[in-house]
Amino acid sequence: MSWARLDDNFHDHPKIAGLENRNDALNVWVRLLTWCHKQRTGGRVPSVIANKFGTAKALDRLVAQGLFERTGDGFQFHDFADYAPARLALRREAGRIGGLQSGVARRRAADQREGANVKQTLKQPEANVEALASLLPKPVPSRPVPTQIRDIISPVSPAPAGRSVGGGR
Repeated sequence: MSWARLDDNFHDHPKIAGLENRNDALNVWVRLLTWCHKQRTGGRVPSVIANKFGTAKALDRLVAQGLFERTGDGFQFHDFADYAPARLALRREAGRIGGLQSGVARRRAADQREGANVKQTLKQPEANVEALASLLPKPVPSRPVPTQIRDIISPVSPAPAGRSVGGGR
């Protein structure tokens, strides 16, 4: 989607204030401005398009007021290149936006793959004992880790009835 910019003082500009039957001519001017931005013509408007959007009288008023210049095959917006972003800047911005969107898509795909890997890991805990063991802290000789990895994954079964837990008498 392309954009056309209008200054917020547009309505007070002497060229606009001096237009007779202003609404008709301004309607044509704004519609042709957006058409030029969409088509990326650099402000050039072929006569066929100009006549499609406005009457000859409205176009003549825009030329007389200095908003349009006549060309051999139509019209040119006055000072269009001074106020409209250059094609290179538009392409650069489109590339930047495309790169951002591509990065978002790649992150989503990676997150989905990672989610699938976690689900698969949770389905097969026995097969991942070694992987889980590598995540546990390594015992230091002065402070050994008293539990086994199998005790963490599958809890110790309760003691049979009549016996105390922990080897007590």
